[in-house]
Amino acid sequence: MKKLFVGQVCVLIVALLLAAAPLVGFANSAQLKWSGADATGAIPADKDCPITVKSEKLIFNASMFPDSFYSSYEELSEYTASVTARYEFYNPADYTVNATLVFPFGEYPEYVDIYSEEEGKYSFPTDTAGYGIKVNGEQIETVTRHTLSSGKFIASEELKWLKDERISEGALSPETEVTRYSYTLSGQSEGCFASVRISGLGSERSVIMDGNSYSLIGDGIAELGVWLDPQGAQDTVTVYVLGKPIDGELRWGIYESGNRKKELAGQMQLTDTESMTLAELAMLKYNDGCGVSETDWYNAVMRRLLTDEKTGGYYGDEYVLDVYSSLMRWYQYSISLEPGETLINEVSAPIYPAKSDLYSPSKYTYTYLLSPAQCWAGFGDLKIEIVTPYYLLESNVRGFVKTEAGYFLGRNGLPSGELEFTLCASSEPQRITTPYTVLGSVLFGGMVGVYIFGALSCVALVAVITLIARNRRRRGK
Repeated sequence: MKKLFVGQVCVLIVALLLAAAPLVGFANSAQLKWSGADATGAIPADKDCPITVKSEKLIFNASMFPDSFYSSYEELSEYTASVTARYEFYNPADYTVNATLVFPFGEYPEYVDIYSEEEGKYSFPTDTAGYGIKVNGEQIETVTRHTLSSGKFIASEELKWLKDERISEGALSPETEVTRYSYTLSGQSEGCFASVRISGLGSERSVIMDGNSYSLIGDGIAELGVWLDPQGAQDTVTVYVLGKPIDGELRWGIYESGNRKKELAGQMQLTDTESMTLAELAMLKYNDGCGVSETDWYNAVMRRLLTDEKTGGYYGDEYVLDVYSSLMRWYQYSISLEPGETLINEVSAPIYPAKSDLYSPSKYTYTYLLSPAQCWAGFGDLKIEIVTPYYLLESNVRGFVKTEAGYFLGRNGLPSGELEFTLCASSEPQRITTPYTVLGSVLFGGMVGVYIFGALSCVALVAVITLIARNRRRRGK
């Protein structure tokens, strides 16, 4: 019992320390860190491709750093940093190999945010002018493809979504029946929360609704809710049911708040229904001038449906259907090698580093994914050249040497992991001191002190209690 008591006291102390420790969040009026766009090398679309890479040379042209923000096509066109991958391919087979290759070069970075007055929305520019694919020094035809970015690049997984046909999986296919239901609030003049239950999810149907909440309350049953404002713009709800249509009308409840405790007067009236296919639904946010093929757009929507599915339900039709800002770009091209032939393939693309303004001058981190090169049947030498007037501060691949043009690394085979390196205009950038960073350091130091003090106090308390217990046992004797 005494041992249990000691343990309970320690647990209580730790719990009090955790409760007392501040959960610190920092804000600033200006963004200090910007994400860039990762790039990776050429990949054979066919996993059985026999072509080997005798050598690869990566050339990073980092003669300039990006600005913190690009708001026009003209501004972005002045940014010329790039990466060039130069491959020496070899065909060891005794037959001619016609191979389709793909070269992913990432999303647009956070600091590219261009508003198109003509389209009335934010858009992304075509920034690949002056770049492209060469075979033995001759420019060849290439197609830009798109897939939904997954956040973590795994070549075998990404290639599943780079298809020339529209993907079907499970109950979802281009021909899947979709019913659109439009409901409008009536009989209520104040803001309120509308809630609806939908059953059969996962087995008979799926649902998309631009709502504010989604919760499972039973097997295949979910409750979806949305805030409505009759005086504002949001007094209509659109529900898309994928699969078996709803029998009759949806039964809504109108409440004062999202806790659904106080029901209000008013009702949701069905104002319109429309039947369509999943292929038609997926294209509702598609723009012919966006530079993305209809097939790639459909497959990106399909991937989002399958990735973000919540037991048959989704909410946020804008998020599900408008995938434009989440697309990763690929070059796709073809090469042909006779038996025993070697050719030089050169691929160039813009490269966007992540930017940290937490330092003066700012630090820029470039990421190039090397692991996809393992898809090749064989890989020989790797050379990496960084052409830059700036300082190389860090690199997770060791061995770079300083040259007149910048930095150089040569090695046999691929290193483990990816390539990541950081450049800066100064060899010793200073971390910027602001009221936020000072406060953060003080609070962090205070938290560390509190935890150390608490740990020492716990140890001391255990020692005292143990000593008292021993003295009591001795007196008992």
